[in-house]
Amino acid sequence: DAELTKASMSSPRDEHNNADGTLRIGSGWCSDTFEQYRRFANKLFNASKYVMMQLPEDFKPLPLNENKFVAVDRWIIYKFSECLRSIEDDFRNYNFEKIQGRLYEFLWFDFCDWYIEFTKVDVGNKETQQQILFTILEQSLRALHPIMPFITEEIWQTLKTNDDKGFIAFA
Repeated sequence: DAELTKASMSSPRDEHNNADGTLRIGSGWCSDTFEQYRRFANKLFNASKYVMMQLPEDFKPLPLNENKFVAVDRWIIYKFSECLRSIEDDFRNYNFEKIQGRLYEFLWFDFCDWYIEFTKVDVGNKETQQQILFTILEQSLRALHPIMPFITEEIWQTLKTNDDKGFIAFA
């Protein structure tokens, strides 16, 4: 009976701890969450590699010219603007869980799964798509930096920005 009582009073987190109270890695919620974000970091890194491969050696970031947008360009800019607007209040309120969730959903499902795939086929103006790819990657790295500082800094160091400050934290 004592074991049953102890089991019924334990918190859900207790099932992920070893007998000595240390965190057990390899099963349950913790390992699933770590795996999910490891995959996201890998997705971000691969998307960044793709974007940088699309940029010519002499690439210079320029303001976006909406006159050259095709429908998919307008769609991704709209989705990205919507994402950034939604996280502004979350930053003011230090709600990093919502920030990371919204950025995760936008980057994975909209940017990587849809827009990057559209740029692989001949749709729209190539130079415009290069500017959009760069702009979204650069601004996403800035937004993600408080949550994922190490990978965003690593990617930032290889990005062709006009920023001469060097580190993303100073950009």
